[in-house]
Amino acid sequence: MDRVATVAIVIAVALACVAGAIAFTGDESIAPEPTKEFKVTYDLNDGTFDEDAPATYTPGKDLDIPNPTKEEVIFNGWYLDSEFSKFFDGDTTDLTGDITLYAKWGTDVSGHALKFVKSGYYERGMNSYDIGGSLTCTYLYYNPDKESYYIRNNDVTQYSYKYIRHSYTEEDSYSYWNKETNRKSELLRTETIDTINGPKECKVIKFYNNNGSTETQWIEVDGWITYKIISE
Repeated sequence: MDRVATVAIVIAVALACVAGAIAFTGDESIAPEPTKEFKVTYDLNDGTFDEDAPATYTPGKDLDIPNPTKEEVIFNGWYLDSEFSKFFDGDTTDLTGDITLYAKWGTDVSGHALKFVKSGYYERGMNSYDIGGSLTCTYLYYNPDKESYYIRNNDVTQYSYKYIRHSYTEEDSYSYWNKETNRKSELLRTETIDTINGPKECKVIKFYNNNGSTETQWIEVDGWITYKIISE
């Protein structure tokens, strides 16, 4: 057999193998597994939906759920357990099987105010002074779409110089959405402290402002109220 004939046979065998592979790959019996959907049940704890909520979910796809409503309280999020220890943010990547989502509710503090007394000092020779005054935070109203309170702060700071016997007062007022403050934060720990509402378990969060100053707040674990603030 001459060289040309040999090459022709090799090419023919190769083409036959490729054709067989294509035919095998195209076999309809090798179909992708159908996408699975699982049932979603909602425990609203006497709340209601104003619009339809999804009845099923597909693992790996975000679950977009409308916020429920309930008179005189605000919605504090969905949880995967009735003890409210497993917060659900809509990510179903690690979920499988039917699930029940539990609505958590909190007290609406709209119209209420908190007043913090300022106390401190600054030591630097003749510029040493004591700090006094107050910070009053008024929760004007709650916006469920933003999941945030609109707050007005009335800030009064008194400076009393120790050696030159001079004092003056600075006053400032500003409003903001409590979830849209432009600063970084760090959760330090949880701690139970005495408050005007009795002992409260609080998240101790340290905020870092753009001007280099910091502020540590004690915020109740099961709500929105800030019971203690230390500015540095």
